[in-house]
Amino acid sequence: MNTRLVSSVLVVCLAGFGAAACGEVSQNPDAAETGDATQVDAFQLSDAFQLADAPVNLSPDGSVTPDAGVTPDANLTPDATLVPPCTIGNDCAMVGGRRIHRVPMNVGTNGNAVCAAANLTCVNAPVLSPPTAACTTFHPGATVTSSVNGWREGIYCNGSASGLACNFQVKCHSCPACNAGNLNCSTGSSSNLSEVFVECQ
Repeated sequence: MNTRLVSSVLVVCLAGFGAAACGEVSQNPDAAETGDATQVDAFQLSDAFQLADAPVNLSPDGSVTPDAGVTPDANLTPDATLVPPCTIGNDCAMVGGRRIHRVPMNVGTNGNAVCAAANLTCVNAPVLSPPTAACTTFHPGATVTSSVNGWREGIYCNGSASGLACNFQVKCHSCPACNAGNLNCSTGSSSNLSEVFVECQ
């Protein structure tokens, strides 16, 4: 902090903030009579005092504290990249405590690409409880089926997918007897299912 005496007013500037960070301090009347500029009352910077670059508060001892009205963005990752809110409109839903994104088939994408678009990393295509929990979250009211055909991870069939699991029907489907892991973050285009569901972190 730098100070200089101008007439009977002490001008106080915060170092490093330029001219915009200067304010006036009135002297103690007694100090003005003796010419001693070191004896000043506890001061307050004038209402016109503003910092140009960021909102701050000055504590009584003159230290700078963060503006109480500014809060961290809860959707920022540790490296400060923005993560979109997890909403159905963003093809995301919290299911069983996991951030689940849906991945459409036949459009040239996969779980890795979908998660990366949200500044996240694809973990896997999880087996939820029940396996079709993600599908019914995104497609409430859809018929739920299971059989010995398909995948243990729940999938969505939009009526255009062929194969023994979807069979051109509209439904959420799983194969409880099938091994897990046959659907994953790299699963891409397939004519046998319409959507897979992956966890992004």
